[in-house]
Amino acid sequence: MSVRLVLTGLLAFACAAAAAQNSGEAPPPDGEAAKPAVGMRSVPRVQMPLHPRRAEIFRRTKVIDIPQWAKDAGHNGSVTYRVVVTADGAADKVQLIGSSGSTAIDQAALGAIRSASFVPATDKDGNPVAGMTSVYSKYTRWEDESRGGIRDYRCGDLIREYDWFREAHGNAGPPYFALENYYVSRDMLANVEGVDRRDRKAVEKQREKYTGEWLGVVEGCRKTPGALLLDKIKDPQSFQDMAGSF
Repeated sequence: MSVRLVLTGLLAFACAAAAAQNSGEAPPPDGEAAKPAVGMRSVPRVQMPLHPRRAEIFRRTKVIDIPQWAKDAGHNGSVTYRVVVTADGAADKVQLIGSSGSTAIDQAALGAIRSASFVPATDKDGNPVAGMTSVYSKYTRWEDESRGGIRDYRCGDLIREYDWFREAHGNAGPPYFALENYYVSRDMLANVEGVDRRDRKAVEKQREKYTGEWLGVVEGCRKTPGALLLDKIKDPQSFQDMAGSF
């Protein structure tokens, strides 16, 4: 999933919530369900059929492991493969559709797919058939819990991964370095009522403002590589929550 799409979805949700809050409508009293508007019918919930069903990986491991040399070099990012799954639940054809920019990450994800089990697709009668699915994997140091996760993510880790990402993908997004996107998205969501989301120039100006603040964090980390990143972030708990929600 594109981080920009994540931001767009989050902003749309926040705007809808703000609009509902400002509509002037009082919520129903405690214990009383909201009544449908006059002239509108309540729509019964439709139970989706179990079949046909798409193929899917049996046990998804989103955060994979990569060789130590790649970690030391700062490799980070996400990769997506399209997998043709046989009726027996085996991976047949595997196609790279979104590279991480790191051969180490791409190959580690491919190896995980080759050794994984899949749930085959079914036809309308529930019989297993060949099908297709997408598998998304990633490696980031701040999500590596064997190394303390983001709680022990140092400024030196940030600089190593940020510089590698920018060299691999260019100095201007997209794609955006994930922690940068989380930082900017968090502040834009916190100030969602201050900007008309339909005004693209205003939104971009707001993004530029918070991107500038992020770059200030990066430069501060260059001077203190041993410091914890969370100690450099305003409201570190909300930042940690944002980073952990994806």
